[in-house]
Amino acid sequence: MIRVLQVFGWTDRGGAETMVMNYYRNIDRTKIQFDFVKHTERRCAYDDEIESLGGRIFSIPRFKGYNLIGFHRAWVNFLREHPEWHTIHIHQFTLGSQIAFAAKCAGVKNRIIHVHSVGWKAPLYTFLGIHSRLNVAGFARTANHLLACGQLSGEFFYGKRPFTIQPNAIDVEKFKPNDKIRTAFRHKCGFDPDSLVLVHVGRFIAEKNHLFILEILSVLLKNNIKARLLLVGDGDARQATEKRAIELGLNDKVVFAGLQSDVYNWLQAGDVFVLPSLVEGLPVCIVEAQASGLPCVMSDHLDKSVNISGQVYFESIKSHAERWGQLIKNIKTRNKNQIHNSIELSQYNIHNAKNWLEEFYLSIQ
Repeated sequence: MIRVLQVFGWTDRGGAETMVMNYYRNIDRTKIQFDFVKHTERRCAYDDEIESLGGRIFSIPRFKGYNLIGFHRAWVNFLREHPEWHTIHIHQFTLGSQIAFAAKCAGVKNRIIHVHSVGWKAPLYTFLGIHSRLNVAGFARTANHLLACGQLSGEFFYGKRPFTIQPNAIDVEKFKPNDKIRTAFRHKCGFDPDSLVLVHVGRFIAEKNHLFILEILSVLLKNNIKARLLLVGDGDARQATEKRAIELGLNDKVVFAGLQSDVYNWLQAGDVFVLPSLVEGLPVCIVEAQASGLPCVMSDHLDKSVNISGQVYFESIKSHAERWGQLIKNIKTRNKNQIHNSIELSQYNIHNAKNWLEEFYLSIQ
């Protein structure tokens, strides 16, 4: 059995973390076992499950700029203490080169950098912006395997350098449309049977653009559409989003569900999935939404290859909320099971994708 070290900032229910956990649950763990490093000491959402699957979790202090040398030494010393890892899989592009360089110094054979977004999360003139760009510039010199969530993400960060796409695969069967679950969760949320329910799953951060989703809801209501909004997730921007909902008079039209381990059940309550993200790679949530039988509306600068079912619609993030509302209003929904089946037959079905990852890890040992 080989052990692969997965590197994250934390092991909460974010898109990249969820994708890795989907693979972890389904790979042959008699052949491949995962361990995890995070840059926080707090218990995270996936920690209990990781440990139940046989994974180990380690913490290394966060990079803070001034601790550049200490951060490097901590990583080198840590990796030298664990010669069992011949492969390190880094999911933090802002620290990718630093961690990969430390792994190279420690003698780790396979250093994988995996990007999960498209675009920069910080302006060039900020410390984080400069630091991120320097890290990306060093990918080719520090890593020997480059992975991406999709074609756009890979081209953005790697340019002309060769890279491999790892599908953001999910356990499709969990998301199969189910009328009983739909009725139960709509009742749980207080949604009437005839309400048009917009749903969004994601961490409450600026890049996810939750405030714009509130504007879309407001537009639909002003057009006499009985719309409601379900927001699943948590994060630093949640309080500001709740405050804005009250300011817009939407507090009784929006359900803040918080973090949920059974996202597949909550998605059943929705009618349309909305994702006006500013920065995103190939979003797992859009794959999950389609597997749930939902049509989706998302930012048009994101990776369009996620439109597996033909029921993903694109709009510019520069457009007014009225345009988004009109698009949502005019969606002609296909049979939910047809949308689900398109995901089941695709590379995004974890039972199709897991074999690829197993073969990849084993082939580079």
